[in-house]
Amino acid sequence: MGRRTEETFSPRKPRWEEILGEQVIRVSGAASRSRGRFLVHFGFGLTMAVLSALFSSWVHIQNVNVRYEVSQRLLVQRDFIQARDKLEIERQMLRSPQRIIRLAQERFGMRLPAGEEQVVVK
Repeated sequence: MGRRTEETFSPRKPRWEEILGEQVIRVSGAASRSRGRFLVHFGFGLTMAVLSALFSSWVHIQNVNVRYEVSQRLLVQRDFIQARDKLEIERQMLRSPQRIIRLAQERFGMRLPAGEEQVVVK
């Protein structure tokens, strides 16, 4: 009974096995894998840089197009405002009392009443 049986006996791992168990051992060809990872990351970074440049260029072109459209519409608005102002001046000229009196006399034979012909309505 003082003897240990094989079932209850668990030999302790030697210290060198514990140290080696924690070590990372590289196999031959691991350097080429890390170089491959570098190339993949470099390629991804380069792709992202190119895509960023393309996106930036697209945004710039869209900005220029929008500014061009705005300036064109401002020119059209200015033309409409000038046309409106000309029409307002023409309307004021057509409504002037001197013109109306002249048209009434020429076209319809009307005249302004004399002082005794005027009637004041209260």
